[in-house]
Amino acid sequence: LPILELTISTCPLVDTPVAVHAVTAPWSESEATWNESSATISWATGGGDFDVSATATQVVTTACSVDQEMDFDVTADAAAFHAAPSTNNGWLLKDDDELDSTTNQFVAVDSSEGVVSPTLRIFHSVP
Repeated sequence: LPILELTISTCPLVDTPVAVHAVTAPWSESEATWNESSATISWATGGGDFDVSATATQVVTTACSVDQEMDFDVTADAAAFHAAPSTNNGWLLKDDDELDSTTNQFVAVDSSEGVVSPTLRIFHSVP
């Protein structure tokens, strides 16, 4: 069972659903912007190219706590990435209502906060 584990660094002002979407185009971590997947290639849609169907959704509540872990079941995507590794472009986190003024923040891989960065854990059992 593949689980994407994220750590909250800022709690929202209102309960907010956050969805994980598979990214559908290659991109460069050091070059990607809102408009471009790399220095010379534009996203088809501003903000990134991703599967419109969410892989998993969790609600980040106002009662959350900083450093709280949130788990997203990414089994379907992990199976697809395993079957066709070239489709593994990672995930995008999307707030259900991007027009509100609420901010959700999760710890990034390059964080200096000393807490757990995003992790993909695979749990399995031996038959």
